Amino acid sequence: MPGVGCRRVLGTVSLWVAVLMLGLVLRKYLVITAIARGTSMLDTVQAGDVLLAVRPTWLGRATGLTYARGDSWARNDLVLARLPERMSVGDLRVVKRILGLPGETVEMRAGQLYVNDHTIDEPYARTDSLRLNGASIAMQWQIDYVKRPSMRGFFPTNEDWGPIVVPTDKYFLLGDNRQHSQDSREFGFFASSDLLGRVVGVLVSHSGDCCTPRRLWRGARLERTLRRLH
Repeated sequence: MPGVGCRRVLGTVSLWVAVLMLGLVLRKYLVITAIARGTSMLDTVQAGDVLLAVRPTWLGRATGLTYARGDSWARNDLVLARLPERMSVGDLRVVKRILGLPGETVEMRAGQLYVNDHTIDEPYARTDSLRLNGASIAMQWQIDYVKRPSMRGFFPTNEDWGPIVVPTDKYFLLGDNRQHSQDSREFGFFASSDLLGRVVGVLVSHSGDCCTPRRLWRGARLERTLRRLH
C-alpha cells in the first residue's frame, strides 16, 4: 500500500529532523566541543583529546555541570575560553584552569602560587620542564594591577610575578604545564564573557595532532575515552 510506505518515509524523516533540531539546541544552549592542541595543559589534557564543555547558560546550570558550586565560576575549574580582547587575535580559544577569582590577590614566588598570601596546593601542575625564567615584556601589563609599595625592581618572570589584584568580573587563568603555557601571565585577565564553558570530560582521544572521523580508528587512545576531567 503506497499510503503506508509514504507514512513510514515521513515518520523516518520527521525523526531525523527532530534529532537534528535537538542536536542544534543542545549545541547552542548546553554543550560545546573542542579538539585540544599543544602541551600547555599536560598532563590533564593531551593533544588530540576531543573535549566536552558545558556552556554557562540556564540549561547548563540546570544540569549542575556548568559550575563547581553555586552560580559562579570556582577555583580549579577547567574552562574553554576565548582570548581576552586586548590580544586582538579574533576568536582563538584555549583551555586553561581558573586560579584567581574577582577581588583576589594572586602572585607567584619561585614557581609557588599564592592567593591572598596563602599557598595553593596544585597536584595537577607540571613544573618539571626547564624554561628560561628571564623577565618578560609580555608580562609588563601587570604594572597597572600590581599591589606593592614601589615599582622599583618589578620585573615579572614566568615563575616570579605579582602580587596583582584581580578586578571585578575578571579571572586569572593558568595552564597546568606551567613552563610551557601562555596564559594570564602574558594574556592578562579573562572577562566572564570570555569563559565559554566548563570542560567536564574527554569524549574521545587520538594520538595525532588532529582527530578526524576517517582517522579515528587509527591511534585512538581508548583509555582516555569518556574520561571525566577535574
